[in-house]
Amino acid sequence: MVLIAIMSAVAVPSIANLPSMRAGAAARQLARDLIFARQQAMARGATVWVVFNTTNEAYSILAESAASPGLGNAVALTDPATGLPFVQVFTSGEFANVDLSWVIIGGSAGTHLGFDWLGRPVDSDGTLLTVLSSVRLNSGAYIITVAAQGGAVTVSP
Repeated sequence: MVLIAIMSAVAVPSIANLPSMRAGAAARQLARDLIFARQQAMARGATVWVVFNTTNEAYSILAESAASPGLGNAVALTDPATGLPFVQVFTSGEFANVDLSWVIIGGSAGTHLGFDWLGRPVDSDGTLLTVLSSVRLNSGAYIITVAAQGGAVTVSP
């Protein structure tokens, strides 16, 4: 009986922190995926896009073809971890109940963040960003930022 009480005392706080732990893991995954998109843009010599959908709590990574540039011609990259089109959804699985609260690209709400062939962040028109961009998870509990011009990605808290 004492053993069960001790195990319960340890398990209950861990379960209570589960939503925060999931949001933190999702923030770190998103940061890694943004870095991956930037690296792919430089390796391919073409713009790579991270497309956010706050309604469906998801994002995908698309790459333009050097032969046929333009956001309209971009196709989903293959996720090296799964071999499937690169789409991350926060409504199920390991990131269940993580809220993709809002996306600010270059100072205003947006859905398309690109990286040009030099790894610099651009908006949906392909214009270089002069102010940082941010993605907020769980109403700002976690903020992922992309620096203007250089494209460095950071996560806070």
